[in-house]
Amino acid sequence: MTVVSMGAKEFSRLDVLMDLEARRVTVRDACGCSGSNADRSSGC
Repeated sequence: MTVVSMGAKEFSRLDVLMDLEARRVTVRDACGCSGSNADRSSGC
C-alpha cells in the first residue's frame, strides 16, 4: 500500500485539478481559484 502525505494547500490544488478533469469547472474558473484562499461556497 502506498501512503501519500499532503498539506492543505497541495490538497486544495489537487481538488481543483480533479474538478477540471471531471469537467465540473472550467479552466477560467480554476485559474481564479487555484491560488486563492476562497472556499467552495464562493464557487472555488
